[in-house]
Amino acid sequence: MPRIVKAPVADPARIFLAPVEEAGQTASRWFQVPGRPMASEQAFQHGMAEQTEAWYPVFRKQLGVSPGAYWSSIGLGLGAPFSAVWNLADPASVCDLAQQWLEAFRNDANRFIDWIPVVFAEQKTAIPQRKGCCLKYLLPEGGYCGTCGVYRKERMAGNDSPPFTADQ
Repeated sequence: MPRIVKAPVADPARIFLAPVEEAGQTASRWFQVPGRPMASEQAFQHGMAEQTEAWYPVFRKQLGVSPGAYWSSIGLGLGAPFSAVWNLADPASVCDLAQQWLEAFRNDANRFIDWIPVVFAEQKTAIPQRKGCCLKYLLPEGGYCGTCGVYRKERMAGNDSPPFTADQ
């Protein structure tokens, strides 16, 4: 019998950024105050699709975040359940299911994220890959994110068919 999974839909009034408090913690973390009702998968997808659409004008117009940065970050967040099994299941199956999951939200997140099979240390895995850029390199500390779309273009140009190794 299939297991029914439920999760609360994000509520902006109940989300907060907790300061760095524990030794070894290097960044603040986001939390949602518990107590929200649990939603079915379909209700969760509908609620989160509405919420991410509502947040878009704030991030885009008030904060100046690019569409690619916004939707790829949303796609990474919405794809988090698949990140938990990235190296525990068949990569092709994880990639297919993760893409189907993102498409079910009916927003632009799936346009900016591809789940791709890769090889890390001789182990086949599935990872999310941005199609665009999050613009992290523009921050004072610079650098590239772990799902960098800039490197994706270089990798894809060098190897047309995944899986490819992470060091390419």
